[in-house]
Amino acid sequence: MIDIQREQIELHGGPHGVIDDGLVRSALGRARTLYDITGESDILTLGVTLGLGLAKNHGFVDGNKRAGVFAMIEFMAINGYWLDLPNDTYLGELFEAAVAGAISDADLVAALDEYTTEMPD
Repeated sequence: MIDIQREQIELHGGPHGVIDDGLVRSALGRARTLYDITGESDILTLGVTLGLGLAKNHGFVDGNKRAGVFAMIEFMAINGYWLDLPNDTYLGELFEAAVAGAISDADLVAALDEYTTEMPD
């Protein structure tokens, strides 16, 4: 996760580093906790939970939302899914809205669901 955040900072600018390791670890554990407690197995839902956890916890000096978006994408890819989005800004705009509280986590999942596809073997 630290590498993802650092890569995004190097690409887009800003300071890198961790403000609070506990906040990063807590965010990273949200998807696992959701799975363990509720049995949630939908990869998109778990990915959104992971990504928004990182973005909202603000455990990094900068790039929290970027780290969250790319952690979600990486989590989905590791689990065999990708997002085939309509344009380059769609995901960022939705993610910003979810972090700001303008839409719920469930709204974000619903908006991304139609663009989620299984990767070919």
